[in-house]
Amino acid sequence: ANMQLWKHYTFRRQQITEALRTRRDCPWASQLLRGITEIQEELQHVVLDHRANEVLLLHGTTAEKAQQIVKQGFDERLTQRQHYGRGIYFTTDSCKAAQYVGTGSAGCIIVA
Repeated sequence: ANMQLWKHYTFRRQQITEALRTRRDCPWASQLLRGITEIQEELQHVVLDHRANEVLLLHGTTAEKAQQIVKQGFDERLTQRQHYGRGIYFTTDSCKAAQYVGTGSAGCIIVA
């Protein structure tokens, strides 16, 4: 486990929760994205803070890149140009994430 990354994440989640506390005029992620509820139902052991607008998303990648992500986290600087430009792409659709796992049986779908 990457404790430094976890501490940064929990600190940032608390900041986001505070910033969203008085939010009234903007929809929540769960209202906008289909599939979020289904992922959460399948992974009930994952505790999310809905006050921070936290949701589970999927990211398809190769096994090699998954190892880098586990060690360093998602890093936009290491991405390659994709259909919509450089960036890190997430989805609620497992079939869409599976399109990016590479060829063979060495691909991974990361739940993030």
